[in-house]
Amino acid sequence: MIYLFRALLFFALINSAFSTDRLVLMTSLDPQVNIPVGRSRNWNINKKLEMIFVKRLGHIVRSSSDIKVIHFATAEDVFRELSDSKNKAVFWVSHSNGAHSGQIIEQNTIIDYQGKDLSEVFQNPSSKLQYLAFVGCRADYTLQKYKDMLLMNNNKNLKTYSRIKKVDARKALKRAIKDYLFKLNREELSESKEKCKLSEKHSIRLRRDIPANLPPGKVITSIKIIQRGIFLGLFPLGQKGETQEISIDLIPGESKRDIKLVFDSGIASQDIEMGKIQIINANYKVFSNRIGVPFGKGRFVYNFIGNFSDMPKSNLTKNLNCIDHI
Repeated sequence: MIYLFRALLFFALINSAFSTDRLVLMTSLDPQVNIPVGRSRNWNINKKLEMIFVKRLGHIVRSSSDIKVIHFATAEDVFRELSDSKNKAVFWVSHSNGAHSGQIIEQNTIIDYQGKDLSEVFQNPSSKLQYLAFVGCRADYTLQKYKDMLLMNNNKNLKTYSRIKKVDARKALKRAIKDYLFKLNREELSESKEKCKLSEKHSIRLRRDIPANLPPGKVITSIKIIQRGIFLGLFPLGQKGETQEISIDLIPGESKRDIKLVFDSGIASQDIEMGKIQIINANYKVFSNRIGVPFGKGRFVYNFIGNFSDMPKSNLTKNLNCIDHI
């Protein structure tokens, strides 16, 4: 009996040492178009990736609830999971395109299973997040771009995984998991211990009215709010007839061009229903034609046309998803 007790205590200590709160796998691949040559139509890339993830990481968590798998992940899923302080490691698997900024071959994108670019949503991982893996072709270009922009810095200890070349999703996920376990075993992973820095920002209120009746073929989608290439917030998917209101913290600028806002669905398509977007407490106007129809397919630009003195008073605000160490 005493040997059994010692064995149980040993495994409990091992489990406690390696336990990591929650590990998350998000995939955004269409199984129907990601079937290797020679495989049957029943072969499912998502099931294979989930099997790899659970098999290789299931032994280091306290319970099955500490592993979370999301297939067909969207911008809302990314925003929610990267904001969640319970998540210690996130593995993202999807298609991506990357190139040096001096080349014009491809844009640096990370796309979901519908072909929507959601790369900006990755800019502000929680300061509690310890590891973030981008499993996709040439994803390292996008990652380095954001690091050069001094983004993704809520946790200076955050470890990342990405590759600079084309990858196979299953092999790359295995490599990312191996890298994670190596860093975990060497105790290289930790959450931020720093207090969130405060900076002056203008709090802007936004409203989106989605029509109750949509023309045939029109699709409602989430919308990213971007300023100077920086992600500020997200209108969620929404339903017909729904009114959405959110607040964002606008980064101060020296010119009206600096505080221009872009509302982006992530895909250029006339089928996207953007809804009617209003900036409630600041004087903005959508870039449109003479009769007020906005220019852009799935992407609207709002220019500031007021006076800086009329902007909402700036407040000292934390960076998005920065959580103070307690």
